[in-house]
Amino acid sequence: MHKSKEQVAEILSHYFSLCIAIVTEDSSDYQKHVLTYQFARQQVLSLDNDLTLPNWISAATNIPVLKSHVDLHAKGGAGSWGRRRIYLQSVMESILQTYKHPVTSNAMADAYKAAKFDSETLSLSQGTENYHKSSHEYQGGFSLTSKQLTSDNVRQKEVKMGISNSGSPGVESKKKVFIVHGHDELLKNEVYVFLSQEGYNPIILHLQANKGSTIIEKLEENIADVSFAVILYTACDQGKSSKEVDLKFRARQNVVFEHGYLICKLGRERVAALKSEGVEIPGDLSGLITISTSNWQYELLKELKAAN
Repeated sequence: MHKSKEQVAEILSHYFSLCIAIVTEDSSDYQKHVLTYQFARQQVLSLDNDLTLPNWISAATNIPVLKSHVDLHAKGGAGSWGRRRIYLQSVMESILQTYKHPVTSNAMADAYKAAKFDSETLSLSQGTENYHKSSHEYQGGFSLTSKQLTSDNVRQKEVKMGISNSGSPGVESKKKVFIVHGHDELLKNEVYVFLSQEGYNPIILHLQANKGSTIIEKLEENIADVSFAVILYTACDQGKSSKEVDLKFRARQNVVFEHGYLICKLGRERVAALKSEGVEIPGDLSGLITISTSNWQYELLKELKAAN
């Protein structure tokens, strides 16, 4: 389903406000925005069917590329922050003017409800052009008879076609990967970007809406349809047993708890632990193979492909 102009404007505003912050007051400390930038950019790119996007947004896969683009269009020196703001704001306004769907989402919903459908036929595709009434065939490569068009069959076919319950393109649950992390923002960002580039849909708890839920309720909701989890054991805390003298580096307590929870939920073969050097692993998990954070990309991808 196409987004309304208000929804589109909100997504664009978030992305360009972030870009302005990155190229002005946070220009020398942009690393803290790496994850947020990737997330905001992906949201803008998802508007490709609603807007005409300039090529540089697709090309700006990271913040240095973004900064280079802005520097080419806004001169440096005194007053450069103001020029950068004006440039990015003008780009946002130009993009918004290309919005392709003047009919509001409410009007589309009312029109859909008012339409009369033949009881023998049903369109499941994103547009009726994909439906052939004579043979009940869909371009997705399957055919249905009227008796087969039950709600369960519809839902199953939608999942196979990558269509969510709302009828819009969705991400299949097998693509969702939950990331459990501590205070190491750099590693968290690297894993998030790596998973995105490999075609997965990374899920980080604090980026999801709270919806008035407690933390454990929010956790349960967001891992309900994931099929893999990546646990980051980084040196965030220190501790020792009663018989030890020296403190040892440990992951945060929430990381250890969620690791065990996800093993029970998904099985050990669908949970990978990335461990920084010198970080202690809880005794009950000491037999599990971990992946060193010094060279983790290949090993993690191998585990992901084996699980799928």
